Amino acid sequence: MKIIFSLILMLLSTLSFSRDISKKDLSCLVRNAYYEANLEGSKGIALVTKTVLNRAIKQNKSFCSVIYQKYQYSWTRKKNLSVIPANRKLEIEKVVLAVYHNKYYFGTYNNVISFHEKSLKPKWSSKLTKVGTWKNHTFYKEFKNENNVYSFNAYK
Repeated sequence: MKIIFSLILMLLSTLSFSRDISKKDLSCLVRNAYYEANLEGSKGIALVTKTVLNRAIKQNKSFCSVIYQKYQYSWTRKKNLSVIPANRKLEIEKVVLAVYHNKYYFGTYNNVISFHEKSLKPKWSSKLTKVGTWKNHTFYKEFKNENNVYSFNAYK
C-alpha cells in the first residue's frame, strides 16, 4: 500500500508545469490576481490564478492570451489602473508561483474554469457546475452532459 501511495504522490508531483514561467506570463497572472482578487487573501488569489491556468491548458493558450481574451476581465479594458505596490506584488507572485508549480491544495476547486462576481448571474453560468463561493466570487467547473462527457462550450 505504501508503494502505491508513493507512486501516486510521484505522479501528482509531475502534474505541475515542467517549464519555468515566462516573465510576461507571470506579470499577467500577478496583475490579474491583483485586480480581480487583491482583497480576497491568498486563497482568492490562488483560485483566480488556478482558473486562468486551467483555461490556458484547456484552450492551449498562454496565460496572457486567456486573461486578455475579449470580455474576460473588466480590468483589462481600463486605461488608468492603479500601480501595484512592490511589496504586494511580491506577495502575489509567491502565491501565483505556488499555484503554477502545483504547491497549493484546491480540493473541490481544483478544476475551476470560470468565476464571476457573486452579485452577478451571467447567462453562461447555467452551462457550468457551481463549485462554491469565496468572498466576492463564485467559481465554476465543467459539467458532464447526459453522455457523461465533459462540456466546455459555455462561451460559444
